[in-house]
Parts: sequence; structure tokens; C-alpha cells
Amino acid sequence: MKINFFRALFGTCAGMAIFEKLQFQSFARALLHLFLMSIISAAIIGVGLYPELKRFWRNTLTTVSDNCGSIVCSNKGITPSLAPEKVRSFTVGGPLAVTYLPNGAKSLPEDFQQGCARGVIWQESGRFLLWEQAESNKYYVITVSNPVMAADKGEVFGSEALFAELQKSPQLKLALKDGEKEELTAGKLAALGDLALIVGLSGMLFQKTLLEVILYIGMFACVTLLMNIGRPRRMPFKVLIVLAIYAGLPPMLIGSAAEALRLPFLNFNLIYVLGMTFYLIMVMNRLERLRQEREWQNQ
Repeated sequence: MKINFFRALFGTCAGMAIFEKLQFQSFARALLHLFLMSIISAAIIGVGLYPELKRFWRNTLTTVSDNCGSIVCSNKGITPSLAPEKVRSFTVGGPLAVTYLPNGAKSLPEDFQQGCARGVIWQESGRFLLWEQAESNKYYVITVSNPVMAADKGEVFGSEALFAELQKSPQLKLALKDGEKEELTAGKLAALGDLALIVGLSGMLFQKTLLEVILYIGMFACVTLLMNIGRPRRMPFKVLIVLAIYAGLPPMLIGSAAEALRLPFLNFNLIYVLGMTFYLIMVMNRLERLRQEREWQNQ
């Protein structure tokens, strides 16, 4: 008997009786239901986080517009419309230090850190460099167009070395024709930012709610099998995975709501791990007890 997603979700939230039928659910169908639950969980978390992230992005755009005007993109580089020949430094939320350098600049300004632990250096030619302070006058760097972890590139000492790293970094390539320009006004940046925020947040949360859940289910099932080595196996591995998937649906729903509401000391992972583990143990004990009762009745 096939049980649809909503009946499975409502049934697992209402009690353990439905697991007597869910244990016979196909593995592929259980995975499909986990996929659907991950989408719902990601949507719930996203609804809670999006307004705050949108405010953060709009405040960042306001700061960028105040200091740079609009952003002009061409094959020659990426420049602010406001005084593109002028060096400037400012901070955006995070905090993140932003430093703009025209092509004629010979060094970084002395206050490029502006009290921040990390920042971005942007050169008119289209070169970008992310830096993070390790200790006093000691930095890690990541190039934007060809990401390399800081540990792979080594430590960079002092602002002069940072400036040298910027000159070595490749230019960001834009899909524009020669002589063609694209001006990103505050309105365009807001629209692009909102779209990027929705896509990025959706992808990140879906990965969080699906891949981490699959990883934990696999770990739990493997540990359970190892603990039962040498004992009579009462439950096939496939059935154990299916039950784990469905036992995790209510914790996924509760964990998503807690994450969206930013409840103190509670998050999706904590609620899922504890909720799914204890619920699954209760379900397995119930099914085992029912199996034993049927055996006694048949004797």
C-alpha cells in the first residue's frame, strides 16, 4: 500500500501508528518524500531569514551608492560612476571593509582595514582581492575570479604585499562587447541582489536540509548495524532507512520553524538530530513489540 506525502507527514506528526504501514513503503518513495520535506523546510527557514537578509542587503546598497554612485561595467574594468579616479575606503555591514583603487594607484591607503577583520580590495581594471586578518599586519588572501584557499597561497605580510597580490590576480571577465557599457544603478543592483539572495538562500537551505539529513540518517543506520553485529537481525537495512526518513519528518518541520523564528539555543540540526533519534528508537521499539505480540498469538 502506497502512502502519499501529506498522509505520511500528518500521520508521523500525529503518532506512531502509521509506521506500521510506512515500514513497507518503497525506498524510492521514501527518498522522494524526504526531497519534498527538504523543499518545505528550506522554504520555512527562508521565509524567516529573508526579511533580515534583505534589509542587510539594502543597507549595503545604500552605503555603496553613497560612496560610489552606480557601478559602470565594461571590458576595460569595473568603476564607480562617482569620481572613478579617486581612491576610497568604506565599510558595509558585516562589517566588511571595501577599498576601491583606480588603475594609477601605487599602494593601499593606510586605513584600508578601517577596524575590520576582513575586507575586499577592488581595482578599476576589474581585479578583486578578499583579505582576512590573521594577526597584526598579517593577512590571508583569496582571489575572486579564481578562488584559492588562503592556506594554499600562504601568508601575506603587510599592505605592500597585499597590493602586490592584487596586481597578480586575474581580471574579472565580463560578457560585454568592445566599447559596450552596462551601468548598474541602485535600482538594478537591488533587483539583482534580491534575485541572487533568493536563489542563493534557496540553494543553501535546500543543501542544509537535505544533505545533512541524509548524512545523519546514514551515520545512524551504520551505527545501529554495528551495534547489532552478532545478534539476530529483526529489521532489514532498507526498512531501517525508510523508518529513519519518516521519523525525521516532524523534527524537520519543528526545526525549520525554530530556525525561522531564531529561537534561542535551538536550531535545525539540534532539533533534527535529537528528535529523529529518540522518535526512531520509540518507533523501532513499538514495531518490535508488535512483532513479538503477533508471534505469541500465533503460537
